[in-house]
Amino acid sequence: MSETNQEEQPRTHKRKKSGTNEETRKKTRKKINKRAIVIKVLGIIWNCTFGVLFYLIKKTQKKNLVVRYYSIRETRVNLLQFCMYLISMILALMVCQGNRYTSMYYSNDAMCHRLAKTHFNVNASERITYKDVNSYKTFYIFIKEVVLSQMNFGDFQPKDRASVFTSPSDTTQFDALFGDVSNRTVLHGNVFLGPPRLRQVRVLPEECEKNSEFSEYYNLCFPAYSWRVEDKREYKGAKWMSNYERATVPIWTEVELYYGSGYTYDLTYNYDTNMQLIENLAASHWLNRGTRLVILEYSFFHVNTNILQAVRFMLEYLPSGGCISSYNCRPIRRASLFNDPNMVSFVCCYLYISCVVLNTRREFRLMLKMGFFKYLSFWVNFCDLFVLVLTYLLLICHGLHQYYVERALERVKVEDTFISLETFAHINLIANNLAGFITLFLWIRLMHFIVFNRSMMIFLLVIRRSAREMHGFFFLFFAVFLAYAQCGIILFGNKNRYFRNLLISMWTMARWIAGDFKYTDLKKSNPTWAAIYYVSFVSYVYIGLLQAFLVIINTTYDEVKSGVQTRPSQLWATITLLFKKPYYWIRRKMMENPDVDAQGAFQSDHRIDPKLAAVLASQRHMAQRNTPNLMPTEYLPGRLKRQRKRMDILEEIAAEQLIRIKSYEQKLIEKLKEYN
Repeated sequence: MSETNQEEQPRTHKRKKSGTNEETRKKTRKKINKRAIVIKVLGIIWNCTFGVLFYLIKKTQKKNLVVRYYSIRETRVNLLQFCMYLISMILALMVCQGNRYTSMYYSNDAMCHRLAKTHFNVNASERITYKDVNSYKTFYIFIKEVVLSQMNFGDFQPKDRASVFTSPSDTTQFDALFGDVSNRTVLHGNVFLGPPRLRQVRVLPEECEKNSEFSEYYNLCFPAYSWRVEDKREYKGAKWMSNYERATVPIWTEVELYYGSGYTYDLTYNYDTNMQLIENLAASHWLNRGTRLVILEYSFFHVNTNILQAVRFMLEYLPSGGCISSYNCRPIRRASLFNDPNMVSFVCCYLYISCVVLNTRREFRLMLKMGFFKYLSFWVNFCDLFVLVLTYLLLICHGLHQYYVERALERVKVEDTFISLETFAHINLIANNLAGFITLFLWIRLMHFIVFNRSMMIFLLVIRRSAREMHGFFFLFFAVFLAYAQCGIILFGNKNRYFRNLLISMWTMARWIAGDFKYTDLKKSNPTWAAIYYVSFVSYVYIGLLQAFLVIINTTYDEVKSGVQTRPSQLWATITLLFKKPYYWIRRKMMENPDVDAQGAFQSDHRIDPKLAAVLASQRHMAQRNTPNLMPTEYLPGRLKRQRKRMDILEEIAAEQLIRIKSYEQKLIEKLKEYN
């Protein structure tokens, strides 16, 4: 008995194991079936979207340079092209707008506000911000009181990671960085990409003419900055390096454009060490009369939002003395279009690239067919070509952005040196400008399809004809515009910052045309000439030139409205036909399979004569439409009017086919006559 029990026990154990295995197999089969169903559904949705997209692309490869809605056939073609353009436009807008985060503005503004707008003590009775810095001394005080103190305040400054992060997984984001991270964080999650640095651009002495009467007091003369007089010698142990060697770009400040990179002085992450270094620089007169530009720069990487940030505080020294302070903070998104973590943006990007490739093929074939200059004579072709060129440039910028950013973040893992983000920031700025122009021209191109009625057609014709007549007016307007800009420089350029150079003066004139006047600032410069200048500009430009512009538009509108002849649009008729077709198809399918009651009480009688059923149905419809209290003279005109509309629509649909059949018939008759 014991042997049999011992034999039965493993059998029952095997049965239990087999039962559990079967249950696990059933569960895995259910999971596999669910996954297969989900994959099939996603595949069907994917194929349907791509099928609809490529169907529209195939149907719209022929481009209509003139959009009209006079017949149902051309209306249908134009609607398909309009739908395809809307799809590509929505994809382009999502791609262009997807490069910007909402949080980028707020994080950038918070960082700049915390650094540049913080008040600090210059002496016992004076508190200023960075915009009020006007000397070497106050610049050093700003670095010690504001910048270094902010660097000393971060997540890990207590050197207790558990006191900052509640979840231990948050600290793993810093493990890939080189060195100790405890001294490299600012605020929450902003990590320094290398220690901050000071950089200055200098000029050579003895490069300007000295007054002989003051030569015994001033032995050296330092000129204004230019590339020719920039100092490239070794200065206090530091070597001059070019922009290429330091991975920087030329800097355009309030006064000059600085081409060289200059000399650098690296700081550290330690507060006490940095304070000692700044005091040593002040004591050794590192900034002196030969300095023309000094820059404090550092780079951040916010690990939680994947946003990089380049911060620069610039102080420009004038040859005559005095300083001009400025700063900029530029946020940079780490991800590009090609590695966007958002799946919707990623899919939209590649769909838009496919549309761009197909549109490039279409435009290239059209250009070969028409010729380049004739192709560009149509404004629609110009907009399409311009958008395609800007799109390819945008893709190149995003490719460079991805390459440089990932290479910079790889450098952070292996070395602890300053990483300049100026090149990335300029590439990002160029990409944003390209995206803005693409968006603008896409919306302008939409005007090609909005000729829905007579008013819109007249509007577009007025724009085209008035554009030909505006050449002389715009030449006169630009001459007056430039004359007032240069006159403003001569009269007020020494005292008013809005007329300090030609570019700023022209921009001020553009703001005046838009109504943004600042007469009080102008009056402080020269009260007499300010009144004459202001009154003459308002009377000549507003009363004279702008009224002439409106007269040209009004006369062109009257000529176009009296001479243009249009036909009634068939847009709404085509749209109703497009919606009625599936409706009648569904209704016909429902009539083919009538409902049959299970008990047979309302079962359809198949013995009825079809002709009799049709006659009864027509009588029933006639009774519903024509009530007994209406005479035939009252309801017959409405019926004839409806029938006439149907015949007109049928004639438009079948007119071209009938013409083609008649031509075939004539050709056949001619061939029969020749044969006989």
